Amino acid sequence: MTLLPSQLLAPAISHRGSGTRHIALGQAGRDPIAPSYVFLCFDDSGSLTSGHDPVGARYTEAARALTHVGAAARTDTQQVALYRFDHPHVTPIGPLPLHKRSSLRTLVHALRPPADSAGASTLAPAMTAMNTAAELYPDADRMAVVFSDFELLDPGPSRPYDTMAAFPGIVHAVVMNAIPPPELCALDNVVVTHVTSADPPGRLAAALAHTLTRTRHGATPARLVNEH
Repeated sequence: MTLLPSQLLAPAISHRGSGTRHIALGQAGRDPIAPSYVFLCFDDSGSLTSGHDPVGARYTEAARALTHVGAAARTDTQQVALYRFDHPHVTPIGPLPLHKRSSLRTLVHALRPPADSAGASTLAPAMTAMNTAAELYPDADRMAVVFSDFELLDPGPSRPYDTMAAFPGIVHAVVMNAIPPPELCALDNVVVTHVTSADPPGRLAAALAHTLTRTRHGATPARLVNEH
């Protein structure tokens, strides 16, 4: 299933007016009643760092979304874990609850290209690890968010998509600049957000906030702001 930009955000987000535009995040809402686990996975390959996201927007905007939701968190019902395409060479972090300042600080501090990253273009090892971790919480709502251009080099072209299909919950694929591959869009448990350089600042933060607030009561969608 493909989640188009107009479905992800408020209707006004699709309007391209004059002046400077940016995306303001909506209300984060109240903590979910049932446990909620969100597994984030980041691509640090050369096609991202030197091409499709050279300024590291995926990290700065992910930090913005986590901080935004963390400020509204009051309980440990929502927890977040952080993985890399370079798994297992870069150790995962979490799951950590968003309501604790120390935990939120740990997650936000880790949202940068890791110094010991080789820049792998393989998703399957990290996705398999997230699948295994998610299975530990069978009674929770489980979601994964993958930030990548999906220019993958896994051995066996279908392997990364098979591991995504095996995730016990929803996978939100945030595809950066490159065209989303048809194999990705064909997966029943995957929603796709296509983000390009033409999108206003805040688009990536809104994509992550959409997943983080999916189970939060009273949350509102992001909106486009035009400054004239």
